Amino acid sequence: MLRKFVLSAAVVLLPVGLVLGVAPGVASAASHPPVVRHLAPHHGPANGGTSIAITGANFAGATAVDFGTTPARGFSVVSHSVIIARSPAGSGVVDVTVTTPAGPSATSSKDQFTYNGTRVPVVTQLVPGHGRPAGGTVVTIIGNDLEGAAAVHFGANAATDVTVFSHHLVTAKSPAGSGTVDVTVTTPLGTSAVSRKDQFSYNTDLPVVTHVTPHRGSPSGGTAVTIRGSGFSGTMAVAFGANAATDVAVITKNLVTATSPAGSGTVDVTVTTPLGTSGLSTGDQFTYSTVTATVTHVAPHKGAAAGGTVVAITGQNLGGATAVDFGANAATHVRVISPKIVLATSPAGTGTVDITVITPLGTTATSSKDQFTYR
Repeated sequence: MLRKFVLSAAVVLLPVGLVLGVAPGVASAASHPPVVRHLAPHHGPANGGTSIAITGANFAGATAVDFGTTPARGFSVVSHSVIIARSPAGSGVVDVTVTTPAGPSATSSKDQFTYNGTRVPVVTQLVPGHGRPAGGTVVTIIGNDLEGAAAVHFGANAATDVTVFSHHLVTAKSPAGSGTVDVTVTTPLGTSAVSRKDQFSYNTDLPVVTHVTPHRGSPSGGTAVTIRGSGFSGTMAVAFGANAATDVAVITKNLVTATSPAGSGTVDVTVTTPLGTSGLSTGDQFTYSTVTATVTHVAPHKGAAAGGTVVAITGQNLGGATAVDFGANAATHVRVISPKIVLATSPAGTGTVDITVITPLGTTATSSKDQFTYR
């Protein structure tokens, strides 16, 4: 009996850490008060709800996180050096403190959290303010306090490809939708309030391209193209793939002409109006071709100096010819019979000149086979 009593007493006298099965080093660490070294973000709206990452040391066993004298709305101890907490409502600048069994963290400038009062992101303008119901419109969002934008919504639907350029500028790609919706931006400060300035309309009256003539042209550009479709009123731009066309002219709400830019391959020709940009279809495609138009024979190859001679011009890829020149002078009564034959009436002239044909593929090169002599 005496031996048992002695053993029991020995157990009572052992270090507490060993009795509990805890390593001495851990027990020692737990005796150190927590330290807050950084908050991210370090500001948020007055109504609270901001998720804050608190980093520091000795957070194991944390029993409380306070913003000033107000407990956090909730917190989670991720590790001995990281806690995630949600800010309560508040105002001004407060110290965020962490309490563990070893006591509360000491306050310092590193633990301060600023309530921004009523300051939240504001949307003041959208460019463009409309787009296709299928989505995919890249919208520039202009406003204030947009820095750190975590999400953009078009109504209840989340945008994609959100990019923050500055606290005044964010871009996002519209999701699919319908009608008119408010575009809101969510940042660590909160979510922007809705207003007339943030409204985006999904349009059903967008321009539509159904046909382009000609649908082929030179890689160097310069092809005059007629674009047919609907909804072209107020056309602001025409693009061949990613490249802007020149000499854009609105003939009617169903007809636009433009000159192709340089390019390669097959591209979609799109028309942009105040309502948005036309969708893509097989009817709007334009192919940059390395094939060239050539003249291989003219008959007759002589004519009166006064002009008036009807000349049959034969060659390759002459379809769609828009003009014929005898030297520097334009022929009259140009008629395309087939891709290989064009008829034209000679203008007045002198000497021997080259006959050139202007086609969507470019202007034919000169050679001895295209020469016409005035007599």
